[in-house]
Amino acid sequence: MGVVLLVHVLVAGVAAASASRLGPRVFLLCALAPASTVAWLAVHSAVLRGNEVIEESWAWVPALSLDFDVRVDAFSALMLALIGGIGVAVFVYAWQ
Repeated sequence: MGVVLLVHVLVAGVAAASASRLGPRVFLLCALAPASTVAWLAVHSAVLRGNEVIEESWAWVPALSLDFDVRVDAFSALMLALIGGIGVAVFVYAWQ
C-alpha cells in the first residue's frame, strides 16, 4: 500500500510540473494514480476475499510515538475499488 501512496504523490508532482506542456493529456497521466489503486486491489484480492486484513505501519515521528497506519479489509477494499474506478472514469472523461 505504501507503493500506491507513493505513486499518487509522484503522479501529482509530475502532473503539476508538466500540465502546461501536456495540455488536456495531463488527465490521462492523472488517471494513473487511481488506476494504481485498482491494480493493487486486483493483486491483493485473493487475500482480501479470505476475510484477512492487510495492515502496514510506518514510524512517522518516532520520538513522539506517532505512526502512520494503513488497514485494508474487505469493505474498505470495496470502497477503494469504487472510488478508484470512478476516479479513472472521471480523468478519462476530462481528457475527452
